[in-house]
Formats: sequence, structure tokens, C-alpha cells
Amino acid sequence: MNKFCDIVYTRCDIAELGKKYAAENQRFIDAKTYEEAKESFERMHELSREAETAYSIASVRNTMDTSDKFYE
Repeated sequence: MNKFCDIVYTRCDIAELGKKYAAENQRFIDAKTYEEAKESFERMHELSREAETAYSIASVRNTMDTSDKFYE
């Protein structure tokens, strides 16, 4: 496990994320089989996870004193 201070924060490009999510959502709607729908759903879930991770890192860095010995 990494130390929190070693975790890299990368700001999401919200416009690009929205485009990717919309395209994947259309693939989900157009899916002909369960497998296609499942794959598309999992890709949308991964896009959401990436954005949520970035949000969490930014939130912690903004609100907590990570220089506290506890976080080492």
C-alpha cells in the first residue's frame, strides 16, 4: 500500500469524461446481448470509479491535515 502522500492526484477532464460516458451509455443501449451490455456497464463503472477516486483524493487533501504522524 502506498503512503497517502505518494498517491498522485490527476484532475479529471469533466468534458472528456462526459463524452466517454455518453458513448459508453449508447453502446449499452445498443447492446444486442447480455455480454455486450455487461461489458459496457463495467466500462461505465470503471469511468465512474476513476472520477470518484480523484474526487476522494482531492477531498482528503483539501480537508485533512495529512502531515499528522497518523498518516505516515
